[in-house]
Amino acid sequence: MNREIRRSALITRPRDDSGVLAESLERRGIIPVLAPMMLAEFFEEDIEGDLNASQAVLFTSRNGVRSFSRVSARRNIPVFAVGDSTSDLAKDIGFEVVESASGNSTDLVKLVTEKLSPGRGQLLHITGRTVAGDLSGSLSAGGFKVVRRTLYEAKPVSVLSEKASAAIKNQEIDYVLFFSPRTAVLFTKLVAEAGLTSNCRNLEAICLSEAVAAELSPNEWKVRRIAYEPTTDSLLCSIDDALGNGYPGSKTMSGIESDSLDLTPLRRAIERAKVGAGKSVQSVPPSQPAPKVETKRIPLGNPVDPEPSSGDDDIPKSESLMTVQSNEKQEQSSPGQET
Repeated sequence: MNREIRRSALITRPRDDSGVLAESLERRGIIPVLAPMMLAEFFEEDIEGDLNASQAVLFTSRNGVRSFSRVSARRNIPVFAVGDSTSDLAKDIGFEVVESASGNSTDLVKLVTEKLSPGRGQLLHITGRTVAGDLSGSLSAGGFKVVRRTLYEAKPVSVLSEKASAAIKNQEIDYVLFFSPRTAVLFTKLVAEAGLTSNCRNLEAICLSEAVAAELSPNEWKVRRIAYEPTTDSLLCSIDDALGNGYPGSKTMSGIESDSLDLTPLRRAIERAKVGAGKSVQSVPPSQPAPKVETKRIPLGNPVDPEPSSGDDDIPKSESLMTVQSNEKQEQSSPGQET
């Protein structure tokens, strides 16, 4: 098939979180190639005592929801999730009351503060082995007691899969999709070990955020594109831009816009219609083309809230001293790790 029409994209996201994204790529005529950089290991813990003492459960990743479902059948406790993807999974497994912050940990703190009262009980935060951000510290500052239970660990893969290596070596990949700084660093390391660094100069890196793109050397990529927001739709719009299906008024890193009008509602309507119809939409080109730059940002969409978009599951920091760690064994977070 004509390679100019049938392109391929390497997805570095965990396999369990790649299904919907892969389908979206296929609708655009792009062949998805799964190459997860992280594998989740789940722990068996008794959390019923903490659940009974808690007024709500906090989830900052889909793996948090998955790990909870493995150790507890409770579904009648309120859930507060960092984003829509995590909240959707919580609903899918049967939670009755689910609130979504539709953003990052800062948005989750705001939502919890607005909806809950410190006097009604502690909050149970389900996390991975490595905790990023300071969700508990921010909530503790508002008077909440936060108990953290570690129910899983995301471990990096040791080598690129044979399929991914062969696809890169044979120039069968056009785009590589990155969702967190840690996976970007790991991919760079594994590609170097496989002797494929030079092959990436023909590829476009599609990055969820500036923090992700910062971990990729501009000299080792054809171009690095950055989603305007840490969302699935925004990242897909970056791919549409790469395909030539750009949106009017899209922003660049320089902050210059090709159209002074606020066309966000139009872009959102276009994407909703495109997702519903399962077809790619060609947008009307802007009257004045934006300056050509190496790194681009494209707006739009719904939050991608597993590890990448959550401040607590992305760039780790030391956990707040005000957090209560219930697990008997606690490991100190180390730089460069994520849940």
